[in-house]
Amino acid sequence: MFESSGAVSRERSAAALLFGQRCGQMRRQPRPTALSMATLHLMVGLPGSGKTTLARKLEVDCAALRLTVDEWHVRLFGMDVDDHSDDAAFAAHNAKHGAIESLLWDVAARVLMLGVDVILDFGFWTRRERDDLRARARELGVGFKIHFAEASERLLLERITARNGRLPSRHLSYPRGEAQAVDRPLRSPFARRAR
Repeated sequence: MFESSGAVSRERSAAALLFGQRCGQMRRQPRPTALSMATLHLMVGLPGSGKTTLARKLEVDCAALRLTVDEWHVRLFGMDVDDHSDDAAFAAHNAKHGAIESLLWDVAARVLMLGVDVILDFGFWTRRERDDLRARARELGVGFKIHFAEASERLLLERITARNGRLPSRHLSYPRGEAQAVDRPLRSPFARRAR
C-alpha cells in the first residue's frame, strides 16, 4: 500500500499521466509505434464522373480526411458562376478556387505528416497537376495513389444537368456551355501512351 506522503502522491500522478489511469487502477498504455505511412489519394475525373461519390466511400474505407474543393468553395463564396456568367466572373471564380486549393494543400500536408490519409477531390485534369502532387507526396515521404472516375460524355451531361437542377447543394454549378466545351474526354492516367 502507498504511503500518503506528498512525494509518493506526485509519483503516482506522474505514473498515471505516463501509463493512464482508469477507475483508480493503473493501466499500462501501449507503447507508441512508428506511424504507418499515410497516403495521398487523388480523385481524377471530369465534373459529373463520380469523383466525390468515390471519395466519400474512400473516406470511410481508409479513415481518411476528404478535402473536396467544390464543397469549400460553395461554403465560402456560394454559387458564383452559372450559365449567364461572363469572363470576368469566371476569372474571379477561378482565382478563388485556386486560393482554396492552395489552402487545402497546406491542410493536407500537415495531416499527412501526422500519419493520416488524405483524399484531394479536385479533379486533377492534367498530367502536370498529378505529377506535381506526386512529387509533393514523395517530398513528404508519404504514399500516393490515383483514383480515376470515368463516365461517357452523355452521362456526364446528364449528371451535371441533374446536379444543377438540385442546387443549392455542396457542388458548384457547372454551366452547360462549359460542359459541352470539353472537346475531348479526359484520358485515364493509367492508359498506355502512344510513343
